[in-house]
Amino acid sequence: MKKIQLNMQRKNAYPCIEDIKYKEYMKKNVEPYLDEKKESGFYERTAGKYLYYENYMAEDAVGTVIVSHGFTECAQKYKEVIYYFLKEHYHVFLIDHRGHGRSVRENSENDFSLTHINSFMDYVEDFRGFIEEIVVAKAGTAVPFYIYAHSMGGAISILYLEKHPDSFTKAILSSPMLQLNFGSVKDWQVQMIVGAARRVR
Repeated sequence: MKKIQLNMQRKNAYPCIEDIKYKEYMKKNVEPYLDEKKESGFYERTAGKYLYYENYMAEDAVGTVIVSHGFTECAQKYKEVIYYFLKEHYHVFLIDHRGHGRSVRENSENDFSLTHINSFMDYVEDFRGFIEEIVVAKAGTAVPFYIYAHSMGGAISILYLEKHPDSFTKAILSSPMLQLNFGSVKDWQVQMIVGAARRVR
């Protein structure tokens, strides 16, 4: 198997934050740095429906990373990740998906599920609009685009990439929300194979 060396493993790469000093370092170093770099706003996806976004522009950028967060998450959760990408000279763009964070909600505050949406494809169209209207307008296309997506954000990203396969150079999918299609192999057969593989590991 070919070894892949990540940028964070380079000799001169910015070091990861130590667990023992995490809270203090985030407060004293990371958050003030991000506050200086952060631009935020709302874009009107459809009439009267606004989606919140943030962007952070890196110096001497080598690429642009678009973060697609998971279910019940929002841009607020990704401060440490944004920091690492910026230190590695990547522009970073994030959108609060519909029904999440500071973006429009289909339901009112009194409804059972604040994250309810009418169609999953609304997420995909929101994401497309965000890339075309905000990311390209602010970052241009001089450097490659990358997706960094988690869980539900992974499913959104994959559906987007099915329609626009050439818009990103690479995609990083962390635990994407997917159901695998095993063709003619039954689910119980897959479970038996996986169980056997675990035992002989």
